[in-house]
Amino acid sequence: MEFDRGPKQQPGISIWLSGCAVLAGQLLREVDELIVIRYPVVFGDGIPLFRTAFDPAGFTLTGSRVLTTGATLTTYTKQ
Repeated sequence: MEFDRGPKQQPGISIWLSGCAVLAGQLLREVDELIVIRYPVVFGDGIPLFRTAFDPAGFTLTGSRVLTTGATLTTYTKQ
């Protein structure tokens, strides 16, 4: 599937996506930064971050902090 890269290539433009594993899987090649929030709760089953075929992409840890709720916010940047 091809996407219009015009908006992403404009200076100062950011695209934010939250909570849609199917769309995130389709856009994975376009992702420059991941911000993952993990909550200290066990559900038994989880929702995947990306619903797509296995296609490894390298990201580097660039930030991590613990929020007052106990959740962790972790930032990764594409290598």
